[in-house]
Amino acid sequence: MEAIHAYEELEMRCDKKYLQEHTKLVNEILHGNKITMAEWNRLNLINDQLRQRLEWVVVPDQVYKLAAVVYFDATEDPSEYEIGYAKQKIERWKTDDDAEAFFLTKPMQELIPFLKDFTGSFTVYSEIIERVDKAHWNNLYTKFLEIQESPSTE
Repeated sequence: MEAIHAYEELEMRCDKKYLQEHTKLVNEILHGNKITMAEWNRLNLINDQLRQRLEWVVVPDQVYKLAAVVYFDATEDPSEYEIGYAKQKIERWKTDDDAEAFFLTKPMQELIPFLKDFTGSFTVYSEIIERVDKAHWNNLYTKFLEIQESPSTE
């Protein structure tokens, strides 16, 4: 079940929390007193971000999460998913120089087809996408009040 959950997040290019925050912000804007041009622009921005995620962004943390479910070591019971140990594996992979080679191997490419055509460095890609992901989250979490107080071009 954890593998299905992790694969669904990878396929959606965002986790449930991201979708909840996205819909929360959209709801706040749409149910405000009056939609200003700044709010309209923000709706457009976050909708575009969601579209981008669906089209191309594969968040590396989701790749790690799926790998932590699918690949287990000799100390793990494959019939039981231990969240704490999975997090330890992910942190170890992130600091291991050989992890990039592992994530570009044939078994991982079959699990995550996106990696088949990937020719760059998984580490560099991860760093870039982490910055994009952070920017997307920042756009969701910027205080709604700041938009209401900013000058608008209504």
